Amino acid sequence: SVAAAPVGVGGKRGVETMNANLYVGSDIGRVIALDPSDPAYLQKLVGTVTEVFYEIVASQPATRLGGVADRISERMPDLVAVQEASLIRNQSPGDLVVGGSTPATKVVYDYLTILVDALKARGAHYAVAASTEEVDVEMPMFNMQTGTMDDVRLTDRDAILVRTDLPPGQLRVSNPQGGHFTSM
Repeated sequence: SVAAAPVGVGGKRGVETMNANLYVGSDIGRVIALDPSDPAYLQKLVGTVTEVFYEIVASQPATRLGGVADRISERMPDLVAVQEASLIRNQSPGDLVVGGSTPATKVVYDYLTILVDALKARGAHYAVAASTEEVDVEMPMFNMQTGTMDDVRLTDRDAILVRTDLPPGQLRVSNPQGGHFTSM
């Protein structure tokens, strides 16, 4: 819940909000569209996941998120709703292709950390008030630098960022929670 504190005598302070979609950096739908019944599925999966991963790298997440931080710091909203706050991890060499189940844990990109750090560098102070995992999937890929079969893991998250630099009493956030909205 968010409460806006009064400003001045008899007045209420409004709450400024903003949405930001961080975009993973590639079309992951190509992976989802693959047909698991295709005899060449594993080969196509590895090839497509590899392409998607290197497209994400080429999209320069830190630079892109710096642009998002520029837009946020220009407006300085009280709350920012963030979609596609990807957490990308890898395991090298991977174990999925040989039937392993050890999850990839080495962080390659943490979009929330990158964004919060970029905001701080611009003098805008925000913290993650709530975060919800939407998808967490791990797949095999070919590492073009090492020549190994790696596992890459994408965790898609939504989050709410809240300003931390407002004067006391200006904004109070209590009991932040993540969740999913379902319509009836």
